[in-house]
Amino acid sequence: MTNRIDLHNHSTASDGQFSPRQVVEKAQANGVEIYALTDHDTVDGVAEAKQTAEELGIQFASGIEISADHALGGVHILGYFVNHHDEDFLSWLRQLKRWREERNVKILDNLRGQGIPVTEEDIVEQIGSMDRLESMGRPHMARILLKHGAVKDFNTAFDRFLGKNGSAYVDKKRVSPQEAVDQLHQAGGVVVLAHPFVPQKRDLPKVEAIVRELIDAGIDGLEAYHAEHTREQVEQCLKWAQANGLIVTGGSDYHGPDVTQGNELGKGYGSLYVPPQVWDDLQATRNRLHG
Repeated sequence: MTNRIDLHNHSTASDGQFSPRQVVEKAQANGVEIYALTDHDTVDGVAEAKQTAEELGIQFASGIEISADHALGGVHILGYFVNHHDEDFLSWLRQLKRWREERNVKILDNLRGQGIPVTEEDIVEQIGSMDRLESMGRPHMARILLKHGAVKDFNTAFDRFLGKNGSAYVDKKRVSPQEAVDQLHQAGGVVVLAHPFVPQKRDLPKVEAIVRELIDAGIDGLEAYHAEHTREQVEQCLKWAQANGLIVTGGSDYHGPDVTQGNELGKGYGSLYVPPQVWDDLQATRNRLHG
């Protein structure tokens, strides 16, 4: 089953495998007609993705995914229709980039300290330029580990080195959920809590506590239809949304085959379906909030 709507995707502007142009082209090839690019903590890929979508006749929403800190664990917050030219918003994102760059330098130093000869050439091969070090994600680092034969596959790279319990892991500074919600709203966005069940390891009480706090912070919706959500988790998100006057969104969370094997644009792992009403509700919410 191919989805005509996919509102959660990543490019090389953050930790995706393909450029903004390439990922939109792949979306069209898979039958996607409504698309949003939602790179982590950056809108650098939005202009290229938007232009490509216009050329290919795909309806497009500028987007972003912000990492925020919560007492019960990190949360990801999506912003749709954000103004990617808003200087106040861009200034705030530059601070997030500085934090990402500082973290990446520390992780790379940790890898070198463990005997893995990560070179500038390795880094440039992954992200194009040393000037874009903030755009490097752990999947890029995993590919470097594979290149040097330090691991046999991506899962091992994260389990041994890059995951939260990995030997090279460094946590990154994050903003609060309230700050993320406020900044996204001020940039003209519709704010949605991404994949509520994924980072919380399907612990219902923990997820519910996070959802309720984010509702209090002013989110506009929940990402119910996500590639890793079970049918029961989708239904739970729909119940929360209906009870609290929220919209729902959905997408594959596509990063590329090297990062999430089997997850495809517009399909997820094969059963992803985002109803057409999702796009209508998302646009209506933007018009209601921002005119």
